[in-house]
Amino acid sequence: MDSGALTILEYCFLALVYLFLFRVVRTVLAELKPGRIPVPAAAVAEAAPVAAMAPSRREKSGRRWELVIVEPSSRSGESFSLGEELSVGRGAGCAVVLADDTFVSTVHARIFIFLAQRGIIPNVEDAAIKDVVARYVDARDRKDVRATEALFSVDADQLVSSGEWRKGRDAVVKGTMASSEASGGKRTITVERVRFLTPDVALADGRYEIAGTNGADARRMWSTFLMTRTAEGWKISAIRNMLPAAPAAPAK
Repeated sequence: MDSGALTILEYCFLALVYLFLFRVVRTVLAELKPGRIPVPAAAVAEAAPVAAMAPSRREKSGRRWELVIVEPSSRSGESFSLGEELSVGRGAGCAVVLADDTFVSTVHARIFIFLAQRGIIPNVEDAAIKDVVARYVDARDRKDVRATEALFSVDADQLVSSGEWRKGRDAVVKGTMASSEASGGKRTITVERVRFLTPDVALADGRYEIAGTNGADARRMWSTFLMTRTAEGWKISAIRNMLPAAPAAPAK
């Protein structure tokens, strides 16, 4: 190859390098200028429900988990409730808009409820699930059919320690009322763990105790609740009661 051809190739290579650098610089400058990048429709659609989200039971009680702005001083102290999702960025569709920060992208970060499910922040849904269990115990102690029925999904079932399997909400409510009438002792269920299988399905495990009457010993067992999230809140979809069995005798 003669020197003329090599010279042409060198110029072509330099042109490609300069073109690449030009594109990089133009992209960076466009990103640093506020208001130049349109907010994607998907980002607006996803972020909009955050602002309109109904307050959780924890929020209604005045206790909330929040994202708080520390700097700049002009916005120090602003707080945003951590719900199902919280988006942060320069875009107008974000729940937390940082329009003056040129180092932040349009949709810079999205904080999801799974942070709570993994123990990074306390789960605001735990209290809601524990509240359903507490209302279940209270409704049974009061022998309130309507209140008990309202806590279950239509297809709920219950497997009790005696081996009886109640299938369907009507059978569950009828069985629980009969059991409460027969046992008479006060019930307590202390939920020790809530584990989320999905954002809308959870298992709640608790120690179940029925106080003895007329000097009888209390009955102690475990109870597991399968909870599902509905438009009306958390509902009980299944209950499994487990009575500890005596250790098996050693083989001779």
